[in-house]
Amino acid sequence: NLWDAEQAIDLHIALSRARHQALVRFRNSLAAAPYMQPYASNLDGIEPLNAEELRGILTEDPFIVLGFCSDIMDNRLQKGQHRKQGPATPNLVHAQEFRVMIRQGLEAGKPDAVEEAKRWMAEVAKADRKQAYEQRARIMSMVCRELRRRGQVDPHLFPGAAAQAQAAARKRIEDQQRALALKNEANSEELERLQRLLQDREEQLTHSRTVTMQAMEDRTRAEEEAVRARQAEQMAKMEAENMTAVVEEERERNVRLEAQVAEAKMAAAVAAATAAAPSAFTQGLRFRIPTPAPPRQNEQATFERAKHECATARAWLAATDPRGGASDSP
Repeated sequence: NLWDAEQAIDLHIALSRARHQALVRFRNSLAAAPYMQPYASNLDGIEPLNAEELRGILTEDPFIVLGFCSDIMDNRLQKGQHRKQGPATPNLVHAQEFRVMIRQGLEAGKPDAVEEAKRWMAEVAKADRKQAYEQRARIMSMVCRELRRRGQVDPHLFPGAAAQAQAAARKRIEDQQRALALKNEANSEELERLQRLLQDREEQLTHSRTVTMQAMEDRTRAEEEAVRARQAEQMAKMEAENMTAVVEEERERNVRLEAQVAEAKMAAAVAAATAAAPSAFTQGLRFRIPTPAPPRQNEQATFERAKHECATARAWLAATDPRGGASDSP
């Protein structure tokens, strides 16, 4: 119809204008940098079409889906491999990336690697086209809804736009539901795995706790038995020490009593001899004071006291004997 023809003419004019602007920009870049050789990789920084020029095209028809691709030749390669064309994509950024990759692959002399890269580029371009058409359908649906709200909708303006928008929305909902179902299934499996892991961990903790408690009880029982054994040993040792002390005290008491008896007897004999025969000292008689036998080691204190008492007795006899003291001779 007339509207389609006018739209096609306006679109053709916009595309020609964008091509002319890009060509002028390219020539200006070469004039500003004459050291850059045409048709070389160092020209990849000069974009064949930039965002501003693309915006001028979309101003004429915002709903159009354009395809961008590059056809690059390298005469250094053999015929059949010297020309490579990238896949068409509505994404201008991806198209420029494809251009750089193909040019660099041809200059490196690796056309087979370029073919491998083109398979990946085709997948990316397919996803870009799908996204572009879905976006176009959403935009047209939004415009129709707004026109309908204003009461200015024209059913012939966007034929099939509502159906496309509904189909795209339905597909998007189905994809979301499918992704949600897969996510729920994955979450269920992850939850079951975590529950099993938690159960195993609890069983391990219970077993470890049981083993630890048993070990603690055994250790406590062994420590109590060791304490009782040490206490019994200490009690036996204390009883033995008490018994030894009692025996030593009894022995010391007996030694002191014997020393006291001997001292008393000797004092009585000295007194009797002095009173009965005072001239016995002048006749050369001497009293014999017995010297105690060396004591055992544990009777050392008692022996020292008895020895001191004997020395005291000799000193007393020496003081009373005119001839100069007692003698050990009979």
